[in-house]
Amino acid sequence: MQRLIYQAQKAASLYLVLEVTSHALDQYRVSGIHIDIAVITNISHEHLDYHKNMKNYLSAKAKILKGAKYAILNSDDENFSYLKKKVTGNILTFSLKKKPFSKTFDIPLNPHLLGNYNKYNILAAVTVAKILKIGDQYIQKAIRTFPGVPGRLEEIKTKKHFRIYIDFAHKINALKQVLITVRQFTPKRVIAVFGAAGLRDYLKRPIMGKTAGEFADITVLTAEDPRTEDVRSIINQIAQGLLSKKVIEMNKSDAKLHFHNGRKYFFRIPDRQEAINFAIRRLAKPGDTVICCGKGHEKSMCYGKDEYPWDEKQAVLKALYGSVNSS
Repeated sequence: MQRLIYQAQKAASLYLVLEVTSHALDQYRVSGIHIDIAVITNISHEHLDYHKNMKNYLSAKAKILKGAKYAILNSDDENFSYLKKKVTGNILTFSLKKKPFSKTFDIPLNPHLLGNYNKYNILAAVTVAKILKIGDQYIQKAIRTFPGVPGRLEEIKTKKHFRIYIDFAHKINALKQVLITVRQFTPKRVIAVFGAAGLRDYLKRPIMGKTAGEFADITVLTAEDPRTEDVRSIINQIAQGLLSKKVIEMNKSDAKLHFHNGRKYFFRIPDRQEAINFAIRRLAKPGDTVICCGKGHEKSMCYGKDEYPWDEKQAVLKALYGSVNSS
């Protein structure tokens, strides 16, 4: 890390934006790096396979605040009170509820930055930009013209009368937020396709099932880097959350699929390409939205100890049009 920072400095870079994981903080991999501005957008259940509990996870995340000249925190986050006690420098906050910039800064609309979670990210970035004395006109232009990030609520355009998105959401809160977001512009049903990674936080699996049971109309459970675990076992753990929400299990082999208004349903299809095919070819109807979560921009899928080529966008295009050549 220090070598990369040195190379950036030699190349005359003036600023370095570094995304730091809780693992890196806990393992002191960023020790010796003097942070001027530390930003925490939110903290929710994740990586408990490593941290064991939320207390340890919070403690690890808070390490980024130590010694920072400025700490930028989300005052709407449930962990705000804990985090602000760990700040040694100046505290600046952002909020959608208090709208701190409402009188001095108008956030322009951007179709690539939908949902409240993106609004929080924008407010955090605006706060950083203001510390760096970047003018409002440049901030607004950057937001307005931002082209989006591949695999992050990326719409796959189609002439079908339903919409398709791919997203990297693989955490409980991320799944919740993306489902809430697509619900806002979906006149009919939200169809979610997702799984959970093998050899990772197994405690979140049934909770993700509950989340899908609450915010999606139809869920298709499938593979997402099962590694050395049995993908059917992972799916079964997620399914327990769906069943606890009284979501009805159906079989993909049924010749006719009958859905009743007001009821929610789920399927188990371990093969991810087959799951995406099923969601798009058999489930999606006019007015629906299909959202494929968990892989996003990634270019491989881990089975056993080996990585195999995978492209979520290409998988969606294959479901729509048949075989597709990689770009």
